[in-house]
Amino acid sequence: MFTSSLMQLGEATPPSVWQSQPKFRCHMRRARQAQASAERSDDYKCAEDLVGKFVQSNSVVGLGTGVLVNAVIDCLAKKTSTGLLQNVRCIPASDVSASEAAFQGVTVSSLAEHPTVDVVFEEVDEIVLQDPELPFIAGRLAEPVQPNLVRMRELLAASKCNVMLVDGVDQVAAKLRGVLPVVVDADLWEDAGEALDDIFIPDAEIWRRSRAGYDPADPRAVDSPYLSAQGHNLLDIKFYGPLKLFGEQASYQKIAEEIESLDGVIAHGLFVNVASTAAVFTNEELT
Repeated sequence: MFTSSLMQLGEATPPSVWQSQPKFRCHMRRARQAQASAERSDDYKCAEDLVGKFVQSNSVVGLGTGVLVNAVIDCLAKKTSTGLLQNVRCIPASDVSASEAAFQGVTVSSLAEHPTVDVVFEEVDEIVLQDPELPFIAGRLAEPVQPNLVRMRELLAASKCNVMLVDGVDQVAAKLRGVLPVVVDADLWEDAGEALDDIFIPDAEIWRRSRAGYDPADPRAVDSPYLSAQGHNLLDIKFYGPLKLFGEQASYQKIAEEIESLDGVIAHGLFVNVASTAAVFTNEELT
């Protein structure tokens, strides 16, 4: 059984270009015993609701990465191929979404051609819905292709509206916790790692991501570190609990600023006051 609706989250202050718009939660209820194909169909129906609300003909649409983003791409492909939407240009935040969009026949563009984006759909790893700034983490382990946080940030910064897609209530948190990825210059990764260690001990440990992900026997990824085409490594701050700064509770904005102040840091996966809306795809009723 499937239901889909857009439910207002309450009073909040979105990013400046979206101040007149309320924040919403898109609620999808999937059947517990549904097969994968049926679940994908449900994802498509919820994606269709979102596309109907946020995309018009002539829109420039940013595409993140993930299964839910693929449902949005599928919907855009069907609506453009049937003429329900016309002249929609899509800007991908990763090579994965670029390939999927091209495969589906969606027109792919770039920020160089369209520096202003109407809406971005991005899948998140974890989000706090009760916080008016909708803080979230993105960029955790992705196999076989690692996330491109630099392109993701550029796309979100260029957008008038950022719609975060959340795959289930398990990714909705009271406080952000767990892994926080940081993109660093590969030549400075050790210095950056030591600086992050100083900031977040004793509440976290710092691992360098390998090409295959995490190797418990090699947290420094000495044998096969992930290296992007731009010469970047990925360091993961692995918190034992909620995010803290110098052993104490701190605002997410303060934590982000502290990370950004370090030499060698290019980008990170903690986003504050970036999301305009959040769409939760879930099996359970949300109250």
